[in-house]
Amino acid sequence: MSSLILFGLLCAAIIIALVVWLIIIIKKEDDEIRDDIIFENYLPQYANGYSMGIVKKFIKGKRIGVLFEPRDIDRIKFLKEKKKVENQLVFFEKRQLIFYPKGSLSDERNRLCGLPPNPEDLPEEIKKTTVGKAFMEVIKNANATEEETGILRKRIGLQKELLEKTEGLDIVKDFLEMSEEAKKDFVHQFKHRDDKKTSTYPTNTDSGYS
Repeated sequence: MSSLILFGLLCAAIIIALVVWLIIIIKKEDDEIRDDIIFENYLPQYANGYSMGIVKKFIKGKRIGVLFEPRDIDRIKFLKEKKKVENQLVFFEKRQLIFYPKGSLSDERNRLCGLPPNPEDLPEEIKKTTVGKAFMEVIKNANATEEETGILRKRIGLQKELLEKTEGLDIVKDFLEMSEEAKKDFVHQFKHRDDKKTSTYPTNTDSGYS
């Protein structure tokens, strides 16, 4: 009898432990999902046709790589063929990424939108829509701003380079002028010393000899 009670208590303890473990795992997964950034990819041609997903990682470099897990998949097809969803990696210029923090577009989630580098790179069907036309204007304006910024950077660089060269020439000029003045001063002092030496010696007319 006592052994049955102990066994029952042991089973109950195991069940409670499993329930607690499941609650922790589910809560952890919910927290992770809630913190993920929802990503809209407008370059599906570089992501095997996927345009929606969850950001898994950012890769920083000359361009920004967005590694995302696709969510716009045909689940029935994947289940039938027992395929595994592979993460997709797409690279963007900084100006191509539009970030909507939590509380702006969505009250619960951060969102990210990845636009193509040029308006003509948008999918043809998207170009015909109102949203697509708006995005095309956004891309044009972003490119124009980037071009203006590049020209300004180049101009500032040239001015800086010219200033450095001018400053260098001024230094050389000042040094040469100082050297010339020092040379003149040295010659003047040497000549003055020779004049003094010459004036201390008697001439033949002062000797008394005829």
